[in-house]
Amino acid sequence: HDIATYMHSDEDAAFIANARTAVPALTAAVRDVLALAARLDRLAARHLDSETGRIATAVAHELRTTLAARLDLTDPEGDPT
Repeated sequence: HDIATYMHSDEDAAFIANARTAVPALTAAVRDVLALAARLDRLAARHLDSETGRIATAVAHELRTTLAARLDLTDPEGDPT
């Protein structure tokens, strides 16, 4: 018998059970956000010198920055990954 068998609460057990579906769902959501940022990058590349391009670049940057801040995904120089 290990200590975890005796030390966890019902809330811990529920968290562990829910993590089996919650973590893959979170991972999928993060991938969706990153895919959206990539689509915005492609849009910005097609419209470099236009307001559309500037907005797409800004929104893609904001998506990555916000995601990186929430998940602590910054590299040592502080750039979102």
